[in-house]
Formats: sequence, structure tokens, C-alpha cells
Amino acid sequence: MAYMITHFYEGGTKDQYDAVVSVVHPPGGLPVGQVYHAAGPTDGGWLVGGRSDQPPPLAALAALAAGLPDCAGVALGLDRLLMCRLGADKLDAVMAFSLARA
Repeated sequence: MAYMITHFYEGGTKDQYDAVVSVVHPPGGLPVGQVYHAAGPTDGGWLVGGRSDQPPPLAALAALAAGLPDCAGVALGLDRLLMCRLGADKLDAVMAFSLARA
């Protein structure tokens, strides 16, 4: 069963989006299982959407239903993973839309 995820980044810009995609997506393609990706500017920010051909993340969906904020979604902890992978010493260094750059 395929699923689609969308997220609105309030105040986000193309430069911020490009910086994140360059780290998260493999060169010249999409992450394994992702079959569609689109993003663009919208009123007050940047809208991102992606479609996967993998089974939906049932544990994450259950957590959302139980009250986990929808802004955490299925990427919970991705910023910390990127921080470790890139050797960053501050979380803001890997956040595309941190308060400091808003």
C-alpha cells in the first residue's frame, strides 16, 4: 500500500530546501521506496510532498493518532541523524528551517 506525506515549512526558502535535499536524497535520484517527490513555494513558506511504494509506517501512524505532534511525522530524529553523519556540533547546523534562520 502506497502512502504520501506532505509538509509545510513556514518561512522556508528554496535555498534551505535544496540544502536538505542534497544531504537526504542520493545523487541523481530518490531514496529507496520513494517514487515521487515535489516541492515548491506557497504562501508563507515551502510545501514538500513525497509518495512511497513501501508499506505505511504503522508505528508512526499509531503514535500520531495517540497525540504525537504531526510536525514530527515519520522523520522523527532525522535532524539528529544528519548531525551525527555530518559531524555537526549544533543541531541548528543541520536544520533547514531553524528559528535562527527564520
